[in-house]
Amino acid sequence: MSIYLEPKNLIVLSLRVNIDDPRNRINLEKSESVSASSEKIFAVTASSNISHIKNVKVDGVAQTLFTDYVFDIKTHNIIFYNNITGTLTYDVYSGTNWIYADKPIAKNPDSYPRLSVRAITATD
Repeated sequence: MSIYLEPKNLIVLSLRVNIDDPRNRINLEKSESVSASSEKIFAVTASSNISHIKNVKVDGVAQTLFTDYVFDIKTHNIIFYNNITGTLTYDVYSGTNWIYADKPIAKNPDSYPRLSVRAITATD
């Protein structure tokens, strides 16, 4: 099974994980624990306003984003590069996102600051 994630969505994920929102719109919603039996893909079952996940562990061993797994910000799936067996735990962060993979539309001044990621390409 092949999975394609858009590069700009991976950049957005990295920014969301590593930059704190200056207006505190993203907060820890809950911590989840799931039993895994030789699986690669796990659906995150929190609210629809999921921003990102952190503190991913398998049987208490920390997993590294982009090395061991990736989080798909569109489908809200955790995708491991190898099958895992054991107990998967992670923290779900949600709220009003402020970093987007497309043009951020601000409806009022309280929505700022907002960031968008855009691919810059060149033609020959």
